[in-house]
Amino acid sequence: MAPEKTSSMDGSEDGCSTVASPIERLGKPGRWLRKTMLEWSLHGMPLLVAVQNRRSKAWTAFFRMASFLGEEDFYTIVNCFLIWIIDQRLAFLFGILLTLSFYSCNTLKNTFRLPRPAVPPVDTLGVMHDWSFPSHHSVNAVAMPWYLYFYSLEAYSLSTRAMCLFFCLTSIWSCIIMFDRIYLGVHSPADVVAGGLLGVSLLAGFRVFHLDVLLDTFVTLSISPALYLVPLWIGFLTVVHPESGYPTLTRSETMCMLGIAQGFVLANWPVTSVFAPLPALFEQGVPDQPLLTLAGLVVLRMAVGMVALLLVRGGLKPIFRPISKLILEAFGLRTFVSSKIHKTTITFYNKRTYKLPDYYGKVDTSGVVDESSPTDPLPEVLRNRPYPPTFTDTHSDCDIPMRVVVYTAVGWAGLEGIPYLFTCLGI
Repeated sequence: MAPEKTSSMDGSEDGCSTVASPIERLGKPGRWLRKTMLEWSLHGMPLLVAVQNRRSKAWTAFFRMASFLGEEDFYTIVNCFLIWIIDQRLAFLFGILLTLSFYSCNTLKNTFRLPRPAVPPVDTLGVMHDWSFPSHHSVNAVAMPWYLYFYSLEAYSLSTRAMCLFFCLTSIWSCIIMFDRIYLGVHSPADVVAGGLLGVSLLAGFRVFHLDVLLDTFVTLSISPALYLVPLWIGFLTVVHPESGYPTLTRSETMCMLGIAQGFVLANWPVTSVFAPLPALFEQGVPDQPLLTLAGLVVLRMAVGMVALLLVRGGLKPIFRPISKLILEAFGLRTFVSSKIHKTTITFYNKRTYKLPDYYGKVDTSGVVDESSPTDPLPEVLRNRPYPPTFTDTHSDCDIPMRVVVYTAVGWAGLEGIPYLFTCLGI
């Protein structure tokens, strides 16, 4: 259950003699929890096999396309649409919630380092280049569309019929994305359920405990010097985020979202805001124009804005990546670029080379492990043996500092710079 054979990881013959995880630092409770999570994942294999036996070409094509609705590229488009067309306050809070979703989910992925469904018996139809637990698609499928629903219910004067339609669409959206993970065979039911529960927790924090209102009030109205500490908070969250063990994009993707959140804060905070607040298109009042003209204006804004964002990102990456590499190497660190190697080194599905380290067998009264009478049903699990450091323990990712800087600029440009560009262009 782990990486494909490769010599770039820990030097072992099978590419992964032991798959350790940060949760094991808790000792036996951590190992027991990780083992339990793996068993829950394995219990879902019969359901995955049953679903794949009922696949059809039409449903497979549908769910392959539906998978995009849970990916970060899709939510980037949604967030830009909210910023430039609908409601900038909603877009700001939506972006912060998406950042929390990325951070919490990827932290759990890298903390447990549990594998994707076993291949075979599962015939997976998706690409799996990070750990499995929990499903990030499921987190987003619960937190993001339902936040849009509850925000709209409170902030806009929509008719009962409109809200009923919104409710039905949101329910369908969430259910399709969560079932999509099982249909494609890329997550176990346990991953999907855990992701859904995490999404509910994030949503409850924002709506039930009104963290979104507190955050919005603090950022947009506060002149407190405390906001100058935002870069320090970003740095702290970057340092404490667990490594993946093997080169994946989980940590660097999280840094992208932290950078965007920082850019959003800088754009909203009166002290650092460069231009006067520029509302979204519909916040200015729906233009008194024919529907086709209005639709054309929306498309034009989105096209110009997305091109501008791509130029900002594409222009800054080649500048800051070598700077990041030079700084890390100046401190004597060995470096790698996760975005270049993650797709060619490993695939995180369940296979016989995946081993859980330090799983204890029958324990006597003295607490000494009796390896002669193991209780672990998995024959290749190693018990109480040292394991070598992983690739990310000995190498530093050049993408991490680069992405924080570049995506801070992207976040600021999306929320403040590009709306100002629209004003200059008269659109």
